[in-house]
Amino acid sequence: MNWWGEEGSIIVDGARYDVVKHGVMSGHWTLERDEIQNASAQKNDALTRTFEIQSGNSTFQLSARAAFGRTFELHHEAEKILTISPEQIFFRRATIEIHTPDFDLLTIGFAFWLVMLMWRRISRRNSGG
Repeated sequence: MNWWGEEGSIIVDGARYDVVKHGVMSGHWTLERDEIQNASAQKNDALTRTFEIQSGNSTFQLSARAAFGRTFELHHEAEKILTISPEQIFFRRATIEIHTPDFDLLTIGFAFWLVMLMWRRISRRNSGG
């Protein structure tokens, strides 16, 4: 994750994918490799912690489990795909619980990157930075 903005990269199976934000005030990110879009995420409401993720031919919803909690869940239609939770409030470790066997690692990595972004925003807001 870049320190100065809301972009970065993830590595899945040895391949680097770049997370690109489309506009400073935009709520739109894409996951790209060699300038080819592999997934996209849209945050339509600045007041909620919810993303719509397009990956392959599927649409997923990534959202906070509770209004003030730090745990997020990824759903496809009514099926819960995974849960991402911080291990402890003061440590930078997380647990990803995958509820669907053999789920796409690229989508998992992108969802986790978006959750880290939300955690970083909260941390910066709370520290006054």
